Amino acid sequence: MSYGGFGKNRASWWKALVLAVLCGVTGAWGAEMKVNARLIWGTNDGKSPDPAHQPVDPEVAKKLGKMFKWKNYFQVRQVVANIPNRGAKRITMSSKCDIEVTDLGSSKIAVKLFGEGKPVNRSVGSLAKGELFIIGGDAKGDNSWCIVLTLADGKAGPKAASGVVSNASATTNPIAK
Repeated sequence: MSYGGFGKNRASWWKALVLAVLCGVTGAWGAEMKVNARLIWGTNDGKSPDPAHQPVDPEVAKKLGKMFKWKNYFQVRQVVANIPNRGAKRITMSSKCDIEVTDLGSSKIAVKLFGEGKPVNRSVGSLAKGELFIIGGDAKGDNSWCIVLTLADGKAGPKAASGVVSNASATTNPIAK
């Protein structure tokens, strides 16, 4: 019996097969996850306290409005970052707010939220194309903040579609500059 050009040497055939499988699998494992992280300010006021803040796109505002009580949502900052495969990356969202995103594989992520350098919240969930992953909390006064994560598609400001993962339970205000 012939084994694909390896003649009768069954061991060589198996080594080649294992090598081909490993090369193919590790190539797929090596891909980074590109995420879009947006720091969002929620308020009932018609304007953000900072004129540089821009209203979020209508789709995201509608989803946030279904989850929270605020009428208006403003984008404070946006960061697009590459998360190493099965690795973690810390992302600075403001001078008082950082997140650490860890790729857990199979479209799952863990997000640690830091306020003024101290851990505030940690959440695990899925982040697939078209989903929102939201983590945040209350702020002083009649407003709130949150971080909205989506998979980035290589374009600035990707739009989120149907899915929402919410983990808004932190209680400090890391949005302040």
